[in-house]
Amino acid sequence: HWTGRDHSLIGLIKVDGRVYSFLGAPETPSYTILSSGESKPYECRYTENEPDGEWMKDEYNDGAWQTGKAPFGSGWNDSPATEWKSKSIWMRRVFDLKDLDIAKLVLQLRHDEDVEVYINGELAYSCNNQCFTSDFKNYPVSDIIKSKLKKEKNVLAMHCTNSQGWSWLDAGLAKQDAAKELNKAVQKGVNVTATQTTYTLQAGAVELTVNFLSPLIATDLDLLSRPVSFIDFTAKATDGKVHDVKVYVGASTNLAINKSAEEVVAEQYEKGQLTILKAGTKDQPVLQTKGDDVRINWGYVYSAAANDKSTTQNINSFESFLQVFESGENNTEVNIFPGSRLMLNTVFDFGKVSSVAGRKQLLLAYDDIYSIQYFGADCKAWWTKNFSSMDQLLERSQKEYAAIKAKCNSFDKQLYAGAVKAGGINYAKLCVMAYRQSLAAHKLAIGPNGELLFPQKENFSN
Repeated sequence: HWTGRDHSLIGLIKVDGRVYSFLGAPETPSYTILSSGESKPYECRYTENEPDGEWMKDEYNDGAWQTGKAPFGSGWNDSPATEWKSKSIWMRRVFDLKDLDIAKLVLQLRHDEDVEVYINGELAYSCNNQCFTSDFKNYPVSDIIKSKLKKEKNVLAMHCTNSQGWSWLDAGLAKQDAAKELNKAVQKGVNVTATQTTYTLQAGAVELTVNFLSPLIATDLDLLSRPVSFIDFTAKATDGKVHDVKVYVGASTNLAINKSAEEVVAEQYEKGQLTILKAGTKDQPVLQTKGDDVRINWGYVYSAAANDKSTTQNINSFESFLQVFESGENNTEVNIFPGSRLMLNTVFDFGKVSSVAGRKQLLLAYDDIYSIQYFGADCKAWWTKNFSSMDQLLERSQKEYAAIKAKCNSFDKQLYAGAVKAGGINYAKLCVMAYRQSLAAHKLAIGPNGELLFPQKENFSN
């Protein structure tokens, strides 16, 4: 996401049993071994006066320090367990571990501002350039520090400074499995137009073409307002032989959250000719989130495809479905459960692919319920004038795809040709980028009196 958060979209292709990555990078799952205060406030020792001696060592006597609970902070929309408004804070947390079988140790940290973190007296992470994070980030911990972990009486020690504005300090630990390297498809070409981006990639003996289309045509407001994008996949053999091909696409439910701790609910269902995956936050705080560095955490993200025997959908962690995709097992069980960091998984089975291209399509959509609060009135998106539900919009969009694609092709050619005529090829390329950027930064909404609103969307600074 443009605010720096991971909003994963993962693409894999399997050719004759061999898996290649062509979109995004699979994330190694993290399993909590020491919870953060955000998930469960924990008791620790702290002081706001600079301590003497080696305060980060496990043998240090912190008996004169205060006892409190993390997270520490002030100013953020989140409520800290202990308020912290001074310039600096030092914190020590003693913890035990049930298991030391850890392939990779990860520090999960949220801080505002500069911070230094020690594990059993060893520096695990530091940042001293007025840096801060508004949510937890994972930082790998060296194997040397990991080797110093004990089953009892480990010490997590932190020092954080607050030179200006808000403050925050909280941390936990997690473990990860060893990262798995995937083969990568080779990008052969890319073409960018006003409404489309098309990639050509080579995966073994198969050429994969991936077309992203968002029908942002400024002369057609009803079409422009539809929050539905299309991803088209075509695959063909390049060696004159026949190959077994499957394509996986996973959309992260992070698309629908603001904070990583927010609980997500997801479901799978069928509607007409579509199979649909849907996910959003459990609490649905419509138009309640405000402040700097925020993302939408109300409404629902959708991933839809043609409902036929060649398409399989699943809601699970990406890692779980990746194992099924790689192994080729016929496990199509839908695992629906509440929780964050889920993936909306879709697998397209192209079957036997020859030099004649096979084609599949995914529809990605977002229904924000209400788009903007305008002088106290909650306003819906413009597309809701013509459709009663997102399901209806998805069905219509799939049926009208050929006409939408043709309209976008014509519009793209017209815009580019006019720009080339006005200022040359480089100017035309700049116009394509400027068009995409300006249209994406705005949204069509229905005003309190039914009028057309075209507000600029949040750009990080509220």
